[in-house]
Amino acid sequence: MKLTSSQANIIVERIGAVCGLIDCELAKLALFANPEGKVPDKRVLELVGGWRCQTAWEVADAIADGKVAVAMEQLEKLIHAGQTTIGVTAQVGWSLRRFGVAAQIIEQSEKAGEKVSLGAALERAGFNRFDLAKAETRLRRIGRERAKKLINDLVLLETQMKGSHSHEDRARFAFESLIFSLA
Repeated sequence: MKLTSSQANIIVERIGAVCGLIDCELAKLALFANPEGKVPDKRVLELVGGWRCQTAWEVADAIADGKVAVAMEQLEKLIHAGQTTIGVTAQVGWSLRRFGVAAQIIEQSEKAGEKVSLGAALERAGFNRFDLAKAETRLRRIGRERAKKLINDLVLLETQMKGSHSHEDRARFAFESLIFSLA
């Protein structure tokens, strides 16, 4: 299968740089490739991400924006559509973890006596250039200390999901606690 650079950008824009999700999307697109291995742009737009994937990113955005009600509403939609809290947590965790990484990059640069811009730190943490303005606003809202703590909170959440909170009800409680902690 052969994708154009704009098609590849659409995939990354819609689902992020998550290898497992990209692999699934590529497998799905391969089913619609013509004999030359090309997929029409229209098909890429129709098939990539889907509303469930998009909604998980909306949960992450709402959390980063401190919009608890929106995050809870989107989470509810996903759960009712058959998603698990553990699955949503993986996507949202990847997205939120980048804020913590950016905060650490800034702190490490300051300790080394260097100056790094917020945008440069966010880009190094994995944000795309077209998302930097939103990411800067969100990191400022979250604050550096909470962003640094976020990495540990996400590791704890992942550990809980694999152990004491592996049951759906407990997993949801743990995830909702994270949402409220960032309000």
